[in-house]
Amino acid sequence: GECVGQLGKDLLLKFLGEFLHNLVTQSSLLSQGGRIFSYERSGLLTGASHGSVFVVKPDGSNVRLAVWESDDGTIAGAGELLRSGPWLSTNGLPASGVPNTTTQFTFSLHAEQY
Repeated sequence: GECVGQLGKDLLLKFLGEFLHNLVTQSSLLSQGGRIFSYERSGLLTGASHGSVFVVKPDGSNVRLAVWESDDGTIAGAGELLRSGPWLSTNGLPASGVPNTTTQFTFSLHAEQY
């Protein structure tokens, strides 16, 4: 009955991010410059091959980032596309057209095609 430890979701999200990063860097099927990320219907990141999924506040607590808040410019650009499309409503809550399958997007960011 005695608690000897606790595993928080932030640690699990870190492992997901490491897995996605390894997938990009070690797979011959993916571009080395590519990015992979996963997110909840609300737009909050659950994993990313590059950049952070959360930030640490001054009080030591963690806050998860939305896709468009990512510190990786390519992921943030894709997040802006998601936020401006039919997949998320303007208040960040799920819209009716949220994709529930793997979806590949093409978009331009700083005059480069992704």
